[in-house]
Amino acid sequence: MIGVAGNPTTTVASPRLMHSRLNALHTSMTNNSLCQVSKYDHITSTLRDDLHWLPIRQRIMYKLSTIVYKCIHGAAPSYLTLILSLLTQVVVIFAQQHTETY
Repeated sequence: MIGVAGNPTTTVASPRLMHSRLNALHTSMTNNSLCQVSKYDHITSTLRDDLHWLPIRQRIMYKLSTIVYKCIHGAAPSYLTLILSLLTQVVVIFAQQHTETY
């Protein structure tokens, strides 16, 4: 059997075998080193509390907030500060035009 990189001595494991190996690795990592949770515990609170991981929407909002904060306080790269200032100007112009019509 031809295996990885054409080496005939190396065989490729079946997807089922790879899945079982990854599952065993995941179980041993979870139980032994990371958080001391059992196999049947809910992992959401562990990820949030112990590992400080956020759900995707909250992570996006956190990253955007951090970038805006850095732009305002001069800690961001200049191209980001420029983009933020341009967007601020557009919002101000839009707000002025919107209040004039009503």
